[in-house]
Amino acid sequence: MTHSYPRKALILAAGYGTRMGPLSADLPKPMMPLWGKPLIKHAIDQLVGWGVEEIYVNAHHNSGTLIGFLTTAAAGRVSITVSRERTILGTGGALRKLRRELGDQPYWILNSDVASDLEPERLLRASRKPDCIAALWLHRELGPRTVEMTGGLIRDFASRRPGKRGTFTFCGLQLVRPEILKYVPQGFSSIIDVYRGAMKENWQVRGVTVRSSFWADLGSSSQYLDAHRKVLDAYRKREPGARLMDPGQANAAARLVRRGVEIRGFVANSGGKISTGASLEDCVVWPGARLGRNVRLRQAIVGRDVAANTVLSGALVRCDRAGLQPSACKAIKTMGWDPDRTVLIPLGRRGSDRVFNRLACGRATRLMIQYGTERKENARFAGHAEFLLQQGLPVPEIYVDDRFGRVCIVEDLGDETLEKMIHAMSNEQMLGCYDRLVECLARLHSVSAGDRKAAGLKLEPSFTARLYKWEHDLFAEHFLASHLGMTRHAISSILEELSVIAEKLLNEPKVLLHRDMQSSNVMFRGDQPVLIDFQGMRMGPAVYDLASLLCDPYVMLSKQGQRRVMQRYVETLAVDPELLACFWPAAIQRLVQSLGAYARLARLPGMGRFSGYMRPALTMMRRALAHVDGFRQLRTLLVKGRRI
Repeated sequence: MTHSYPRKALILAAGYGTRMGPLSADLPKPMMPLWGKPLIKHAIDQLVGWGVEEIYVNAHHNSGTLIGFLTTAAAGRVSITVSRERTILGTGGALRKLRRELGDQPYWILNSDVASDLEPERLLRASRKPDCIAALWLHRELGPRTVEMTGGLIRDFASRRPGKRGTFTFCGLQLVRPEILKYVPQGFSSIIDVYRGAMKENWQVRGVTVRSSFWADLGSSSQYLDAHRKVLDAYRKREPGARLMDPGQANAAARLVRRGVEIRGFVANSGGKISTGASLEDCVVWPGARLGRNVRLRQAIVGRDVAANTVLSGALVRCDRAGLQPSACKAIKTMGWDPDRTVLIPLGRRGSDRVFNRLACGRATRLMIQYGTERKENARFAGHAEFLLQQGLPVPEIYVDDRFGRVCIVEDLGDETLEKMIHAMSNEQMLGCYDRLVECLARLHSVSAGDRKAAGLKLEPSFTARLYKWEHDLFAEHFLASHLGMTRHAISSILEELSVIAEKLLNEPKVLLHRDMQSSNVMFRGDQPVLIDFQGMRMGPAVYDLASLLCDPYVMLSKQGQRRVMQRYVETLAVDPELLACFWPAAIQRLVQSLGAYARLARLPGMGRFSGYMRPALTMMRRALAHVDGFRQLRTLLVKGRRI
């Protein structure tokens, strides 16, 4: 090792602790183990291997555990100093705060939430080129690939064609010259903005790819699990990344199997106790965890001191360490469960201001819903559930309803919705399920005004011209304008056509509606369907609910299936078939609302899956238009929609 290697480095470990959710409340991300060793220790070992003698670490969220670890991590090999940030400063701000300590020679900057294994020579050579203020490690295949580079020079950090030829991913490792501080403003700043400022004054920011290397981003729970899988694969193949693996972990897993623990994929155990009879697939177990013989874990991260003994997946954190609001802990205690013996498992987002967590205590599970003030209807869920149960409708059981604290704990119906289950059903099973759902709809639509009044049922505003227009505007703004890029003139022509549908529906009799009667809002208790997400109930035309169920883009029911279910609805209610004369206009209205919602949700972080529902929705729209006259502009739109 020559003295041309940098002697100082900054490890970036200050964050808000949001991407990993409750796991970060239990343990800050830099301290999360990767095959038994904290991520930040992997980073320190790599830098020490490159000859670094002084390391600075910035810290913010849940920093106590990190600081305690770093006081002993040096072990005489390297000096480690923590720069605690009361307010997040960003990479640029972190550099400015440490400008005297980092000195007047080039130094490394490394993200603490990446796993890397590479030789630094190419970065060193690039940094020595004239007018190079920084050399950044880039990857040509993995990650979002938003950096544009030509001839070794970075041209753009926010490519408008991510993933295309000439784009790369910044891997979180950079070698910078101290002159960079000239371009760092006071307060918070992004290093990318700093580089842009330097580039305007003709400094070069170079990008370097390293062919024989390993990189994994550990920003989210799924990426954290995937990194373990990739490191194990590299270890088995003796490829870059193998140094991140502790061989003792593989031996420990083999001993567990001999003891009667079923392991599929991998298990990285950092000090948990796993009982004989347990079954684990692709799991990371943190210190102090206790897994009973009945536990069945799949793709799970088991937090510190968690006790689990049932079927679970995802991130498992003790409730008293999950950073919960006091109202949530109070609700858990109201149910008779102790937070320090209850496990919390975050569930995926559903496109609203609600947060869903599964709770597990022993072999029992519940679902906890926390909600904000964005939509008042969320506070009505429990009350609506009680009313619907009285009307003989299948809904989840309510255990705790704290409207002041905006917490509700309900029956855990699992993860299988009709949307997920229908593809595994036989035709007979599917039709039987829809028959039961039609009976539910018929019962809901038959609720009398007297029953609603006696229960003091508070509903969302009824379907009116204003509400139909709101759905049309959602469609126009997010799907037509933002997604398709249509002109204002073309949009106004389509909106004019849709106003005719609104007029038709306004003349329909009003009944009590679910409002979002789609497959994603149908779950199961055994083989019996159960309704959820009914907090938006309101008065409106029965055909709106029926169209929501039968023209659902999540399922794409066949034409024959649609006709059969419609007939079943007519027979169940014993009504004149003419009642359904507005079914297809209602289907167009509902699909317009769905397309607007999909386009809006698809642009939110982590919600890109909604873009996949647009094409099925347009297909169902074509089916609806085949049953009505007119709508020339809307039909033209569907021709354009084929390119989605």
